[in-house]
Amino acid sequence: MLRRLSIYPNTYYNYKKNKKDDYHKEVHVTQSMSKAGCPYDNAPMERYFNTLKNEEMKFTIKILD
Repeated sequence: MLRRLSIYPNTYYNYKKNKKDDYHKEVHVTQSMSKAGCPYDNAPMERYFNTLKNEEMKFTIKILD
């Protein structure tokens, strides 16, 4: 069973900080970010978010009732 989840956000990704922080607290998620100028330990997640933004977020999904 999953006991702890960490989120590694892309620092260039635009998001609303307060809503994100509130949601993370609500679902018991810990956010982890590297220090500025030290991206090496964060490289896999940086690559993931880059791919996500460039390939997956080009499309808008509309759900019709």
